[in-house]
Amino acid sequence: MGKQSGKGSTRSFALLCVASFFMYGVNNVMISRAPLAVMGMGASAAAAGFQGTFFIVFAIVLRTVLMPLTSRIGTKRLMILGAASFAAASALFPFCATYGMFLAVRAVQAAGLAVFWPLSVSSVVDVSDEGNVGWRLGVSRFATSASMAVGPYAAFALGDVMGTGWLYGALLLASCLAIVALAACKLPSDAHGEGAGAAGKSRVARPPRRGALAQFGGGGLWLAGVLLVTLVDSAAAGLVMHFSAIAVGEFDGSLNAASYLSLYSIGGMIASLLLGRALDRGKCGIVLPACIASFGLGVLQLGLPHASFVGLAVGGVLAGVGNMGVALCCMDIITRRAPLRLRDTALGYRQSCVDIGIAVAATAFGAAFDAAPANYVVFLAWGAIMLCFAVAVCINLARAAKTRGGK
Repeated sequence: MGKQSGKGSTRSFALLCVASFFMYGVNNVMISRAPLAVMGMGASAAAAGFQGTFFIVFAIVLRTVLMPLTSRIGTKRLMILGAASFAAASALFPFCATYGMFLAVRAVQAAGLAVFWPLSVSSVVDVSDEGNVGWRLGVSRFATSASMAVGPYAAFALGDVMGTGWLYGALLLASCLAIVALAACKLPSDAHGEGAGAAGKSRVARPPRRGALAQFGGGGLWLAGVLLVTLVDSAAAGLVMHFSAIAVGEFDGSLNAASYLSLYSIGGMIASLLLGRALDRGKCGIVLPACIASFGLGVLQLGLPHASFVGLAVGGVLAGVGNMGVALCCMDIITRRAPLRLRDTALGYRQSCVDIGIAVAATAFGAAFDAAPANYVVFLAWGAIMLCFAVAVCINLARAAKTRGGK
């Protein structure tokens, strides 16, 4: 299926970035506000944490059901459905009087996480040329990082000044703006929902029941590697998002948890703009281990004694650069190596690994903090593991390149 070119491509790409900014922004706000909302209903801290895990797990289950529909109704329509689930949830949240009602509405919202995240990446590739895929993926991730940097701050300010009712109204508006942006996009994959025939419908295949990874060429080992890297990276992201406040709280300086996460987001924005071109030039073999190491250094920094604000701030930026860089590399590898008909499936696998890694990190690292003699031990240990993992990835990529060169 042909790609767009010229002004149509640029316009659709810009609209996809706008939609991603609003969708990721709403999700980031809910990550920070949902625990407070359920605890305000009288629920325990454990219940507040469970709603986040429930949201992610339910989204993973829904993804297996909804993703194959791209071959029937089209990518754009499915993305709009995902955005509509966020809009519907935002309209329903003010009426949630019990914990059970809140979980039910989070289940509605999970449809957006299930389909929008992987399909937004696939759509950016659809409207890009071979020579600018990495750059455009980077710019689209810049938009999502920007939403994380400004969304929670703006949401807390609005909620404190005008109340949670107005906050949910703002989230509803943001979701509707995402729907408008998506509706104005013209995607090559829209032909799926317009009777394009067997050729158009073959682009996205249902995930095979047996030997799933073997369908991706080379025995699927390259995709297994990508998913393993994604799991390690996502676990580190979960550690930073859920528990960086522990380290920051022990630091006697002019930095709080929200400020640290903003620095983390700024690191992601820097990586988004700088690394895309490097990936387009085929430098993934250098960028990927370097970014894993950068993330490892950022996590390691959380466990070190900090003599100054600068040390912790630099660690936050390094962690953000590493996290976003790894994500970009993994998406770039998938979009370049996966067969076209299985690309959305592979991106769905990757997104499920992201969700699983973050969800498991909340429980696993929580238990680790309880068992460790001191909090800094957990950060030091996982940072060291990531540095070792970066070396292992570098060695394996070098061996793979040598093998290809010898053929």
